[in-house]
Amino acid sequence: MSKLNSNIYATCFFCDDIRHENNGKEIIIGKYNSDMMIPSIPHVFKTLNIQTSLYYPIEKPEEVTSIEILRDNEEIVKINIELPSPKEHINTEGAVLGKATLNLELKDFTIDSTGRIKVWVNTKSNKKIYAGSILIKHKEVIPSQDSINFIATLMSLYNSERFDKKALGVQILKTMNKLLDEPTAKYNDKDLVFVPLPKNEVQVYYTKLYSKSPTVVINSKKESSKLNIIHKNKFGFLFKDERKERTEVNILIEDSNDK
Repeated sequence: MSKLNSNIYATCFFCDDIRHENNGKEIIIGKYNSDMMIPSIPHVFKTLNIQTSLYYPIEKPEEVTSIEILRDNEEIVKINIELPSPKEHINTEGAVLGKATLNLELKDFTIDSTGRIKVWVNTKSNKKIYAGSILIKHKEVIPSQDSINFIATLMSLYNSERFDKKALGVQILKTMNKLLDEPTAKYNDKDLVFVPLPKNEVQVYYTKLYSKSPTVVINSKKESSKLNIIHKNKFGFLFKDERKERTEVNILIEDSNDK
């Protein structure tokens, strides 16, 4: 006779995709462990899968009413749904439990901040069961000192009279993208070189030689007040980007010698 377990519990995991084959196999692609590292904030997942399983005594089936996804106790998504019919499951202690599993696929799911994402299962009997969580981290792009020294060398060459300015400017931009291993499309401008730094700061270098520091105006369609220039000279400028949504930046540079 099997041992009965009166405990109810749930589990979950996060992954990029779950595929089901005709032979009953389940292929899990891109399973995340305790942490999820995202390259930018906000970050949009084309698809994010969460597989949630509910375990309960076989003689006391639970009817699920919804699944909640929260970030630091703030609700992100609440989905009213019923789990499939339970299948018998034998746990490690030999207790017979009912097990019901749901694969939840979220399309175009946006994560706009770091923090812990938690999954809760709500039942018809008003039970709120914690299934699991994952910690969202942002990978800051921090150029190595060698990269910074190399760029400084390129810039000094650029400011000499012995090199083709246009050709060297293009080479600097290509080198920056390669060294940083992250596209700079969100700060896209063919005449500027952008270096993302820690703490939401961005160093900008000119690919045109100025005799003195030009006038710089920087704005965007949203949250322009959160774009602030910290320092500038004739070689470039440093600004802080504290916007929640990294939309395209508009930069106007006016050479005082043109007046």
